[in-house]
Amino acid sequence: INQYDLNNKLKSTENPDTGTKQTIIKKVFTIQLITSKQPLNKSQMFRELDGVKEIHSDDGLYKYTYGQYNSVSEAKSALLPIQGSGFKEAIIVEVNLLIMNN
Repeated sequence: INQYDLNNKLKSTENPDTGTKQTIIKKVFTIQLITSKQPLNKSQMFRELDGVKEIHSDDGLYKYTYGQYNSVSEAKSALLPIQGSGFKEAIIVEVNLLIMNN
């Protein structure tokens, strides 16, 4: 699943057995630490940050993100210390999460 699919195609799906919706799209904010053309060694590159996620995007880049925040203000509070720890190019990005209901 890529971001285009989340934005345009997967608004909701129905369970064929019950007819109930199974998918919820939730907008959240994360901090994109760095992008790279090659995969990075996460344990070495991000050793002071626990929970860094690697996303291999459709454009061929590897994007490394940290945290999940419900508002821009929450993300901004987390961004400043991260930029101060050496990730000066880190930015806040909005993402859509796909949540499956059972």
